[in-house]
Formats: sequence, structure tokens, C-alpha cells
Amino acid sequence: AGIQVEKVVKKSIEKGIITKDQAASMTMPEMLMLIFEEGLSTTKQVTEVSGRGVGMNALKVQIENLGGAIYVASDEGKGTQFRFTVCARREGNEDLSSSKILICEDDMAMTDLYQDLLPVSDGFNIQCYNDARSGIEQLEKESFDLMITDIRMPGIDEDMLAGHLREIREKYHMPILVVSAFFDEKIRKELEKIAAVFVLDKNNMFTALKPTVHMMLLEASKKAAG
Repeated sequence: AGIQVEKVVKKSIEKGIITKDQAASMTMPEMLMLIFEEGLSTTKQVTEVSGRGVGMNALKVQIENLGGAIYVASDEGKGTQFRFTVCARREGNEDLSSSKILICEDDMAMTDLYQDLLPVSDGFNIQCYNDARSGIEQLEKESFDLMITDIRMPGIDEDMLAGHLREIREKYHMPILVVSAFFDEKIRKELEKIAAVFVLDKNNMFTALKPTVHMMLLEASKKAAG
């Protein structure tokens, strides 16, 4: 149960997929994504249908061909979770990626990163505000499909965060993604109890942001439809 990450990295180096220097600087999510590399397999037994390093890569390619993305999380000795999204359409054939996203983030480098990871070319319509108060005021003026917010920024009382987000969720009826590099365990647990509020570590943004956003928009669309 769970992926043996060290074994995956070692095999990736042996196969020439990555170098030792690259492995030393990789994050855990990046290491886990190595399982989707073509030709990579850690099994010693090769059959006609397994052990050739083809299946996981083929799965990833098919999902990406559908305009989607795949993300893996694993806890060695416990289990592995795969999460994937594909482009879906709302009623009226509107693409799910054509969604309005409100982002509250006071770090300009992070707002630039959001624009890179959720580009207009993919149909994302994002509006960024450098403090929570301005973002919430904008909610009074127009509707959004998703809100993304940091927890350590002007306009947010970290100790009251869960209560604030619960009020926003109930008033504006939209999912909320909380992104931060610093999560107090107590706050994380409080946030995860709120319906349609998800938590994402900033260290996982490159691999997890887009599929998480797709998943949240898809689930919200399904609930709205029925």
C-alpha cells in the first residue's frame, strides 16, 4: 500500500529520466508524478500486460488529450489516491474552464503564478485582489464560480478564518480553495469540515492547482444541476 517514492526516484535515475541533481531538488509531488513517465516500472516481473512502464503513461496521455489533468497523493504503507479531471460542459455546452475565479492574494509573485497556471488561453477568467476585504466587496458586485484565498494577508483574521469562509460559502454559494504554505493543523481541520472548502499547500501548486480547480468546478456544477 502506498508508493515507494525512493524506489521510483532510483529507477527514474537508472532509466535516465532524471539526474541525481534533479532528484535532489524535487518536491514530493514531483517525485510522485514520475510514475507517469513512459518506460518507468519498478516491478521485477514483466508480462505481456504489465511491468513495461506503459499503462500509467498511457492513462496520463489519454486524460491530457481530453483536456484534463491527473494528480497523485500517496502515503507509503497506507495507500495512494489518484485524482483526475477532464473538461466537462455545463448545461448549454459552456466549458467548465470558462469560469470566473476570484483570487485574494497579497503576494504579487503569487498572483503572477496564478495567471500562469490558470491562463486566459485555457478559458480561465481570474480577478486578483491584494487583500481579502477588496475581494469580498467585489462579491457584492458580481458573481464568481470559485474563490481562492491565502490565509495570511490583510483583511483576514487567521483565528476566525473558518468562520469567515463558512459565512462566505453560505452567502455566495460557491466553492472556496484555501492556499497557503503555512497551515496550523487546528485551522486545517476546521477548514476541512466546511462543505465545498478545500485546502491546498502552496508547495503543491504546480502539480495540483489546475486539477483541483477543475474538480471543484465540476462538483459545483453537478450540485447546481441537480
